[in-house]
Amino acid sequence: MNWQFDKSLRALILWISLPAALAFAIATALGQSLNEPEVTQPQLSDQERRSAVSWGLTETEWRRHRELRSLRKGLVSADVTPLEILGIFSASDTERKRYARLYARQQLDLLERIAMFEADYLEAMRELTHSASGTTGRYKLVAAVGCATSQCAEQLQRALQLADPHGLDIFLTGTAGNDGTVRSWAARNNIPPDAVRSRRITLNHAQPGMKKGLYR
Repeated sequence: MNWQFDKSLRALILWISLPAALAFAIATALGQSLNEPEVTQPQLSDQERRSAVSWGLTETEWRRHRELRSLRKGLVSADVTPLEILGIFSASDTERKRYARLYARQQLDLLERIAMFEADYLEAMRELTHSASGTTGRYKLVAAVGCATSQCAEQLQRALQLADPHGLDIFLTGTAGNDGTVRSWAARNNIPPDAVRSRRITLNHAQPGMKKGLYR
């Protein structure tokens, strides 16, 4: 009698324990799934990686810019740069200042490259024009935009005298690539506007390393 009772009791315990163990296993698995979700970041294409590097951004920042561009599609123009998007919608002052500095550096580099290309272009145009016309060449004046000494004034007057008929190209240092500074200097020193319009006199930003003086 006791043996039969003990056997029945073990069967009952086993019947109760099986669902409990199964429930515990399921709960444990669900707990791990909820507490430790697997987050898979979308992979960047090779082109996106190169673009991120060119803008000075990490892959995470590039994804953030892409997400902001999508979410703010009605507010953000298509030609707004990644740095501008990240800066405008930055989460902190530190972030905004970082993106602003990155953008300023890249814009300054672009302006310097444009100024150098423009100077090379003008030089090439002069060489081709002179070669075709058989002229002896133009004069070049490299001067500091802030120079106000009598020597600078005399050199400028001499250069202006040579502008007709030979032509004169003026290169100014200290302009920081600002066209307004060049125009102000020209007005202050009475550079003839008609000579500038006809290209008899050209006004340019000096390239790094250009030697100051008047020469041909």
